[in-house]
Formats: sequence, structure tokens, C-alpha cells
Amino acid sequence: MKNKTENILEELVRYLDLAPKELKLYKSLLKRPMTIKQLEKSMTVSERMLRTYIDDLLTKRFIKRKIIASNRLKYMYYASPATDILRLIKTRLRI
Repeated sequence: MKNKTENILEELVRYLDLAPKELKLYKSLLKRPMTIKQLEKSMTVSERMLRTYIDDLLTKRFIKRKIIASNRLKYMYYASPATDILRLIKTRLRI
């Protein structure tokens, strides 16, 4: 049985036009920041699809990324704070 918070989150997801996999990705990043490879293992989706979901969430400003110091270009992805998401929702509701 779902709790009240999950029901509210599902309503927001429908309103904000998030795919179920995008929601799962966001929830994973709420727990801890991850790289593409870490996300790929936790999500069990192809890297190509994962990059599509990440691009969508970056565009919608649900997640952010930082460059990691490495021999090659590498990003750490993390969920945007809940306050930022609420601001996004408020601005969309005003439109």
C-alpha cells in the first residue's frame, strides 16, 4: 500500500511529464550522487537509454552534474534539492 507522500509524488510526476524510469533515476540520485556506470548498474538499462533519461532530467532541471577530476571527462550526477524542484513546480503552475 502506498503512503501519502508516494501518491503526491506520482501526481507530480504525471503533471511534470516524467517517465517512470526518469523517476527511478531521480530517486536513485536522491540517495547518493552517482556516475553513469554506477547508474547503469543500479538501473539495469542500457547506457544509451540512461543518457537519454539524464539529458531529459538535466533539461527539466531535476538533476545536476559536476565534473570529476580524472584522466578523461567524467561527470557525477546528483538530484536537485527539493526546494529547487518546488520552485520549478510553482513557476510552471503560474504559467
